[in-house]
Amino acid sequence: MRHRAAAVLLAGGLALLPFAARPAASSAPKTQAKPGDSDSAPATHATRGVVTSVDATTLVIERFAHRGQMTFQRLPTTRVEGEIVVGATVSIRYREDGARHVATAIAVQRRRLPPDNLARGRLGE
Repeated sequence: MRHRAAAVLLAGGLALLPFAARPAASSAPKTQAKPGDSDSAPATHATRGVVTSVDATTLVIERFAHRGQMTFQRLPTTRVEGEIVVGATVSIRYREDGARHVATAIAVQRRRLPPDNLARGRLGE
């Protein structure tokens, strides 16, 4: 009988051990995220397409696979790699500002040249 009581007490003590090891709940209030925190940074998106129109403040592209046109606002802070011209393929990173798409980075894709033997017309040689 003594062994049985000791076994029950030991099992009960072991069952309560995980609860005893938990830290006490903190009563400190949680802090609010500040506007400059990285958690509150606006989400960025990316897309590619062919430039259909461009000026100092606006860029319009036709996206691939018949996904339609998109218009982007260009700011003085927009990072641009390459020369943006109508007909160029571009990759754009942007953020949404209400209903507007604000470009944060634009990279012009270089045209891929065909292999040297195709460019010289030596296909069947």
